[in-house]
Amino acid sequence: PAPEMPSSPQEAPAPAPATGVPDVEAVGEADAPAPSAPPVIAEETAATDLPPPPAMRTLPARVDLSYGVYYGPGIHIGDATYRFEHAANRYRMVTVGEARGLAALILRGQGKVESRGLITPSGLQPWELTVERGARDRRETATFDWESGIATLSEEKTAALELPTFDPLSAMWHFYFSPPTADEQVFHLATTRRVLRIAAKREGTETVSWPHGDV
Repeated sequence: PAPEMPSSPQEAPAPAPATGVPDVEAVGEADAPAPSAPPVIAEETAATDLPPPPAMRTLPARVDLSYGVYYGPGIHIGDATYRFEHAANRYRMVTVGEARGLAALILRGQGKVESRGLITPSGLQPWELTVERGARDRRETATFDWESGIATLSEEKTAALELPTFDPLSAMWHFYFSPPTADEQVFHLATTRRVLRIAAKREGTETVSWPHGDV
């Protein structure tokens, strides 16, 4: 729910910011603005009473997405679902995809990627990544031991684990929990098979509108 707007002080009555109508419950007839008062002055007074912008909204306990995958001009080749859920300081992300139409002749079964880990003051810290490539017998796992600084990948391979390191799913959500303070970011991206060094550069800022307001 949206935060409640504070009422204007009685000694400086002003129209409500959203509608421009005076708060008749907070202001008596003797204190009401004179009819001849210039509207510009009233608007300026109301602007000074606006509260500071609200803090970032709390992420829901679970976010579910479903979407279609298309190739070229409307050729439907697959469907996918995505779920992000968290409780206390732990998170779980799962995405499941399945090919459709002619693509199903090449890519059989469902593909599934799952990431589990911790939500820390500095962002997300994965501890396990699993990938199923069409069947349970084609399952690969990567685990992250932050105390020893070692990532154990599929086929018993190991790699050095440095901060910050994400997997492909946690990398998409990390900057929500820990917004970047610089335009250039360097981090490591771990899959079940290798660890990559990624250098990312922010080229601009865009405002996105959705039913809950601008982001």
